[in-house]
Amino acid sequence: MQTPKLSAADVSEILKSKSGSYYAMYSSWLGGVVTEPHLMAIPMDDHLVHRGDGVFEAIKIVNGGVYLLEEHLDRLFVSAAKIGLGTQFLREDLKRIVLQTCKIGLEEIVQRKSVPRHQVSAIVRLFISRGPGSFSPNPYDTKGHQFYCVVTDSKMMSAEKYAGGVSVGKSEIPVKQGWFATVKSCNYLANVLMKKESVDRSLDFTVAFNGDGFLAESSTENIFLIDRNSRMIHPRWDYILKGTMMIRAFELAQENQWLSVIGAADISEADLLLCQGAFMVGTTLDVIPVTQYEGKKLPVSNIYEKLLKALRADQQQGSKKLTIID
Repeated sequence: MQTPKLSAADVSEILKSKSGSYYAMYSSWLGGVVTEPHLMAIPMDDHLVHRGDGVFEAIKIVNGGVYLLEEHLDRLFVSAAKIGLGTQFLREDLKRIVLQTCKIGLEEIVQRKSVPRHQVSAIVRLFISRGPGSFSPNPYDTKGHQFYCVVTDSKMMSAEKYAGGVSVGKSEIPVKQGWFATVKSCNYLANVLMKKESVDRSLDFTVAFNGDGFLAESSTENIFLIDRNSRMIHPRWDYILKGTMMIRAFELAQENQWLSVIGAADISEADLLLCQGAFMVGTTLDVIPVTQYEGKKLPVSNIYEKLLKALRADQQQGSKKLTIID
């Protein structure tokens, strides 16, 4: 069979038939926002595509605003600086672009789904890339760094999981080493393999341990626990990504004085098995209890309901952590 040569019109029609639930995308390469999913494209030779050479963030849109926007921008710029990216992008310019793209995206969701604006739950994903220009690994061989952001659907776990908890297993995938673990880069092969691992094992998540045997993180989520000594602890920042939702959860626990000891620690597998409660936490999750680890039951701490309620309240209009989309 001969491979067909497609016209621009052919390609447009094919892409329209394959488009997903994407509502608005800003591209610095194009210089504006598009709302047709089939036009939401990144150049094939952008080093983001063929080298994973870029950094990103995924931020929750809820109750007419963007939750923890400033914190996500902080992390985006820290990650970019660590790999020498995005020096020409000003923070306030990116913030303005993100909010304008979110506004357009919200309008699209309201129109397509016929839902009230304040009931929309979505995700805005930000990318700073090395930029297009050759397929070389040379980071200087591009036409300049680019910024993309796209508004997409948000996928929450079921109500049953929040009520009954999730199952977790020990990952066999090696953790990212050194400062690579602290950069939210688009090189997510290890994370992809961890997710594959959990699906293949019929688990909700797997969690990794570093070379010293200490708990690290999951594929796209953080994990923390209330240990046997009633301490609320998370893995040390040396070998995990600084999760914005986890940081906020710990701030709320501190503000409400739920526990006397709150902070980072080296956490062994034995600590996990003997804990008073373990939790997965992330942008799309908020917080959810771990009730099974490698087939062994874990208790649910009485902190769980307080923390989930506090995080959800923190996402309401009027919260200092919710940037309203005008």
